[in-house]
Amino acid sequence: MPIGDLLLGVLVAFIWAANFVAVRFGLDAGLSPLLLTALRFLVVATLTPFVPRPCGWGPLLALGGLIGLGQFGLSTLAVAAGLSPGIASLAMQMQAFFTIGLAAFVFGEHPSRRNLMGSAVAGLGIALLALGRGVGPGGVPLVGLVLILAAALSWAAGNLLLRRIGRSSHPLAIAIWMAAVAALPLLVSSWGLEGSPIRALAALKMPAIAAAAIAYSAIGSTLAATGIWAWLLSRHPAGRVAPLSLLVSIFGMSLSAVLLDERFGPRDLLAALLVLAGLGCSLIPGWQRRKEAAF
Repeated sequence: MPIGDLLLGVLVAFIWAANFVAVRFGLDAGLSPLLLTALRFLVVATLTPFVPRPCGWGPLLALGGLIGLGQFGLSTLAVAAGLSPGIASLAMQMQAFFTIGLAAFVFGEHPSRRNLMGSAVAGLGIALLALGRGVGPGGVPLVGLVLILAAALSWAAGNLLLRRIGRSSHPLAIAIWMAAVAALPLLVSSWGLEGSPIRALAALKMPAIAAAAIAYSAIGSTLAATGIWAWLLSRHPAGRVAPLSLLVSIFGMSLSAVLLDERFGPRDLLAALLVLAGLGCSLIPGWQRRKEAAF
């Protein structure tokens, strides 16, 4: 993978990691989880009159369900269920392994030995952090963990669909129309399950913080990051792009510690180092081989 594309992947990981913190701020400001997710997509959907539809309605509906309702909707519900942003950003990276497995099954993209080794090392790091804290009261909430793993599986399936349609469609157009498809069912679900959105907005405890959380989630996480991610998947095998998302866990834990005062011990730091080592094992040898070939 060229260094420029790699840096774009790192940027996406940072944006998505910061979004877990933004979601926490938005929830604390008084937004309900479904309403927060619906509003972020509504903001992006306002751009649809200016952007041609990138593909047929079938793929768009599937993307809206997998990325909009699944990846983003379920991950927001997981944080609302008590999962900390740091742990959520970590557990969400199971999508990298889900993506590699699905890509091998659907596209025949067989991962290399180094890729499998790197995935195993990073998976060990994720398991060490999650299991070290325990599941249940006083540890990782079970409902939140189930929701975030379901979100990770939805993200993995969405990655394959993005790879399929991203080759012939503009990435930003995909992000915008995906948001438009997901916005309405999320808004209806919010109204039915959480009450009137108008009343909820009128009762916000911290409107400015809520607005900032929505703006960041819409412009940064949905529009910019999803667009870049779709572009990367259109240029490289899914098994090469997906491991970059493992950095979300590192950035997420760091931001959660600095901004939300979440505490991590020596075991957590060891887990983070394993994730980084696994990522390096998967990606760095590829640069070296290409560099050597250039000479």
